[in-house]
Order: sequence, then C-alpha cells, then structure tokens
Amino acid sequence: LELTEIYIVTKTGISKTFLLTFFLYPLLMVIIMFLLNNPMQGRIKHADKFKRISGFIFYSHPLFIPFIRDYFDVPQTKLYFIMVIILAILGYLVSKINNKFLDRVL
Repeated sequence: LELTEIYIVTKTGISKTFLLTFFLYPLLMVIIMFLLNNPMQGRIKHADKFKRISGFIFYSHPLFIPFIRDYFDVPQTKLYFIMVIILAILGYLVSKINNKFLDRVL
C-alpha cells in the first residue's frame, strides 16, 4: 500500500503540495513496533553513545540553525545535511567529555 501510494502521489504530481500521505503513519508505527520488539542484542554500548549524540542534536540545533542560515545562503536540504553532520560530530565530541552536568542533560 505504501509503495502504491508513493507511486500515485509522485506520478500525479500531488507530491509537490501533498506533504502527508494516508499510509505513512501506519507504516511508521509498524516499523517502530518491530524495532522495539526486536532490539539488537549486544548493542548497549552503541545505544548509549547514540542516545547522547541525539540528545545533543535535539537540544542544540535551535542554536545553530539561525547562525548557519544568517551567515550562509544555503538551501533547506543542504542546511539539513550540514546541521546533521556538524551536530553529530560535535555531539560525539561533547559525549566524550566527562562532565556531570552534561551527563544529566544528555
């Protein structure tokens, strides 16, 4: 159903204005439920690192987006990828710092 919907929305040109599709949320729910019910064993160490990095990205991206947007003229897609790369690297470096305050926040 999802693939059929994507095909129809793309071929009819609705994708230019149609942001949300009917089967998107059910598909995401199935994927999330599958991943929650079938966790990857032995990945606790990696999960903690990615949890800290994602927390850093979540809390810091509102501070960095206006800076990049004001000083560099980049399209939204490039801005997204620039932010993901920069904040992932910064998040990794910050997660390496042994600080009690950062441990509580992240």
